[in-house]
Amino acid sequence: MAARTIKLGFVVYTDVYGRPETGHLGDEVDVHEDDLERFDRLNVVPDVVGVAAAAPTQTDLDEAVAAAVEAKEAELAAAREALSADAEQLEATEVAARRAIEAEVANVVAAKEELAREREAFEAEKAAAAQAEPEKKTAARAPKAQA
Repeated sequence: MAARTIKLGFVVYTDVYGRPETGHLGDEVDVHEDDLERFDRLNVVPDVVGVAAAAPTQTDLDEAVAAAVEAKEAELAAAREALSADAEQLEATEVAARRAIEAEVANVVAAKEELAREREAFEAEKAAAAQAEPEKKTAARAPKAQA
């Protein structure tokens, strides 16, 4: 039988008969031999001074928050710069596309004008040919009439 004093507020242990039991701060309990190692490892009062010394102070927290905010602001500034550069590139691409479209429209208009001139010339040739053809027919018939 191993007698122990509970140092924590609440501990679950195995008694000498192998049954789980619950003990409270200051209780004297008999712990089963198979549970002694675990009980002794867990039944330890934490070093409050060490824990308090390891805990971050308000200054530490403030510095950590300031560093995180500064890092996030730098990240956002970089993102804004990249976004601005993308917007400028998009605007330049848009201007170039408009110029290309305007040039293509000008080419189409010029082609339409050239086609209209060619059509007028063709119509003029066709009209001249139509006028010349009756004269040819008349001239071709005239010799037959003389004969």
